[in-house]
Amino acid sequence: MDTHGDMHLDPMALPAEGPFVGQFLHALDPKKRLTIPSEWRELVGLPQRLYIVKGLRDEQCLYVLPDRVFKGMFAKISKLSDDKGRQYARILGANSQMVTWDAQGRIRVNDDMLAFAGIGEQVQLVGSLYRMEMWSHEVWSRTLAASTLTSAGGGITLADAFEYLENTP
Repeated sequence: MDTHGDMHLDPMALPAEGPFVGQFLHALDPKKRLTIPSEWRELVGLPQRLYIVKGLRDEQCLYVLPDRVFKGMFAKISKLSDDKGRQYARILGANSQMVTWDAQGRIRVNDDMLAFAGIGEQVQLVGSLYRMEMWSHEVWSRTLAASTLTSAGGGITLADAFEYLENTP
């Protein structure tokens, strides 16, 4: 187990290799490979390995986690010795894919993952601090529009995020 084995999945407690910020619109190549931006590859650290996990709840996207973050999740699950721990491990493992990038920085996401997120040719890469997210460009655009429309009625805005971070010990 590495030095981050017992870390909580708290974005503020993660090693200094992140955070992932910004957005990039990329196209899948004919072999369905996606180029990870070079500045994000540098932030992944060692080992140069990513884990792709299906988005949670109603998010039609893919989470892309550096090895250190995925290992932190694994460490938490491995501490559970009951049925629940085995179920968590099983469901996380079954809904994840491990990838490494080639010399050009490309990864190949499997077809099931791409279908889950509705990703065709265009991929919206979104920085989400301790992880990257992969969205269909169309779904991402609708998600942003819906968030803007609902921000007055309870949705989360950029101002809300800053206010929370500034006021949380």
